[in-house]
Amino acid sequence: MKTDSLIVFKRSMIKENFKPFFVKEKKMKKLIALMFAVLFLGAGIAGASDLTMTGSYFVRGTYEDNLTYDATAPQNDRHYGYYDHELSLDTKWKMDDTTFVFARFEIRDQSWGRGGDTVTEAVHNGDTDNNIVAQEVWGQTTFTNGISLRTGLMGAGAWGTSFANTYTEAFRVFGTFPTQIGAVIAILEKPNNGISEQGSSVIGENNDLDVYHLALVTKVGDLNIKPIVSFIDANNNNWGADSQTILAQLSLDGKAGMIGYEADFIYRDVDRTVPEVAGVPGTQDYSLFGAYGNIWYQMQALKLGAFAAYGSWDDDAQQGFDFGDDFAPGNLLIMGDDLLGEGAGNVGNQAGADGGMVGVTLFGIYGSYAVTDKLSLSAVAAYATPDRDAATAAAIQKWDDADIFELSAGFAYKITPSLTYDGGIGMAEVDFGATNLPDPDTIVEAFHRLSYNF
Repeated sequence: MKTDSLIVFKRSMIKENFKPFFVKEKKMKKLIALMFAVLFLGAGIAGASDLTMTGSYFVRGTYEDNLTYDATAPQNDRHYGYYDHELSLDTKWKMDDTTFVFARFEIRDQSWGRGGDTVTEAVHNGDTDNNIVAQEVWGQTTFTNGISLRTGLMGAGAWGTSFANTYTEAFRVFGTFPTQIGAVIAILEKPNNGISEQGSSVIGENNDLDVYHLALVTKVGDLNIKPIVSFIDANNNNWGADSQTILAQLSLDGKAGMIGYEADFIYRDVDRTVPEVAGVPGTQDYSLFGAYGNIWYQMQALKLGAFAAYGSWDDDAQQGFDFGDDFAPGNLLIMGDDLLGEGAGNVGNQAGADGGMVGVTLFGIYGSYAVTDKLSLSAVAAYATPDRDAATAAAIQKWDDADIFELSAGFAYKITPSLTYDGGIGMAEVDFGATNLPDPDTIVEAFHRLSYNF
């Protein structure tokens, strides 16, 4: 079969079968069969390209106690358990030594039965229209002068360490240019524009979002240096109003003998084009700063480390520097993506700062020990205090100068080289301090997980 005929086959079948297949189980089976047919057909044309496949799968059970307490009665104890799992499949079609196409599929990335026993919770069953998703699809070629060009749907929202990172996907034109001082990277990025997907080009254009990045990856001795400058041009509803943002970031990492370290310094300046109105946070320009440092000592099986992070808070705009969903130094279990996570504190929504890892000062120590080649243990202790000065919304104000403590521990046991069983438990205490709200009971989260790699 010719390569071009395969492309025609994929386009026609996807157009006919992908859109409606989720509605009924019968149609879901059609898509699953179609996807694997495409993969095996790809393998069948190995004369024109080499296909390699790798992937991972996990299934996890989680228990949460008092994690999502009621803001009006935070002392109420609520607990429940739920399950989630995910299959990630990476495929790479290699045409020659300089050209390939990469695709990453996620299958059934969702939680099952996440609900409250006394209060109705949002059940995180996931969007059934996204049970099988092509998370990334892009192609790359490298020219004879060493310049490489990558185009398509790829991972975005991450640079340097995990600090301020929230992984997402975006359409990108990604160019890498080798120089005497390192690799210069230029990126044209088009993040997902949800409103334009509704079918209105007029509304879509009024909510347009374009991002431009210029970066350098270089090395001095054992020190890796990764600066990046970004310009974000957002129209209308993306950030509450038209805005232009300049983002500058310097990421460092390296080692000195048995000591390793990493750091990030980030400055964000947001210029909103709407006229400023006194007392209206959504109209205010603002600037934010974030910094993070992590240092550790590795002595054979023992690793000991300490970290600190800071995110500023702007009183007028009611905005704080967001640590990002992917940031969990020392394997923090409760802080970050759960108790203090998913706060959209940098996107122009005042309420988004409620409970988010936004405008926070964080300190922590951690350690891990490889008991055997198969078994390892870890623990982390951390303290955080948010800044919410001049906050007007009660849901945000309650976090001002709060004291938050977490102690978590975990284990991992490698059953085979491709099968690992791990788990952890964390406890956190919250003291609202200056507010009259009663402090919540001890917050507990525990999980165990079985992970496969192939």
